[in-house]
Amino acid sequence: MATCEIEHEPLGVALVLSAWNYPIYTAIPQVAAAISAGNCVILKPSELAAESSGLGGKCPVIVDETANISTATNRILFGKFFNCGQTCIGVDHVFVHESIREPFRKALLEKLELFYGGEQSLENDGNYGKIINRFHVDRVEKYLKDDHGGSIIYGGKAVNKETRFMGPTVIETPRKDSLLMQDEIFGPILPIFYYSDLKELIKEINSRPKPLVVYQFSESKANTSLVRSQTSSGAYVVNDTILQMTNLSLPFGGVGASGYGRYHGKDGFLAFTNPKSIALISSMDSYPINQRYPPYNDSKKSTMTTLLKFGFITYGQLGRGLLAILLVIAAVVLYNVWCPCTQEKIDL
Repeated sequence: MATCEIEHEPLGVALVLSAWNYPIYTAIPQVAAAISAGNCVILKPSELAAESSGLGGKCPVIVDETANISTATNRILFGKFFNCGQTCIGVDHVFVHESIREPFRKALLEKLELFYGGEQSLENDGNYGKIINRFHVDRVEKYLKDDHGGSIIYGGKAVNKETRFMGPTVIETPRKDSLLMQDEIFGPILPIFYYSDLKELIKEINSRPKPLVVYQFSESKANTSLVRSQTSSGAYVVNDTILQMTNLSLPFGGVGASGYGRYHGKDGFLAFTNPKSIALISSMDSYPINQRYPPYNDSKKSTMTTLLKFGFITYGQLGRGLLAILLVIAAVVLYNVWCPCTQEKIDL
């Protein structure tokens, strides 16, 4: 007989480094997971890492021809300019279907005015954040000064290095090889592109490093199924941005260049443990398990082939099954022998 199980043992000492953009939020869940797994934890809070950037893999948004434009523009702006664009799962750039170019553009500009008003009035407004430090102000401003080849259709002028303020900016069709499209922006600049063929767009997305999230706004099951199955990312979200993080049952993490490993809920516990395989095996060395020993013959070969087919270590389950069959046979035999009052015999 054998019993097999998995025992999760703590890894020992876990070092948790929190990120500068959300120093508390990125620390507490991982510390909790490490402690729940039985580890000692060393927490190093962020020092606002003056020369570090994010790790998100330039999360794209696809807005297809069936999308609810009002909802899409609301949630894209939220996902881009929340925390002044300094969110690893935030929107990086947007691909809009050519057939809805004008209504999307019109709705986006109207929502920008509704949400943020004029750029200058935002500087002391609680509805809009600041860039974390001077280094990152200079870094993001460099994207604006670079010859990106696009058209600035909103913002692009309000920068105050002393207060670390940068107004929201939207750039249409910058060059794909521009600095803006090479690095993760991690700031309040939104590039917008237009496409006509979804399959070709998927090829383009797949030609870049795998992102932390692929977002899609669509009412078409065919389109969402295509993007979901043909792209690879840490997460895939339909008709919203960022809010998937609020479901702690969903594992959070990236793939490839956007990161590795997962945390949140059970996945956080698993990340900080070693899944040790346990096999508790009986010392009884009878048939059929003793058929593994030499010298070998055709009978032993046949028995071992059967054991290997069902899984060698599960012979205990096989043995229990055989025992159950034997017990049934024995019960039938005893019934036929000890019940003379019946005229019928039970045939095996």
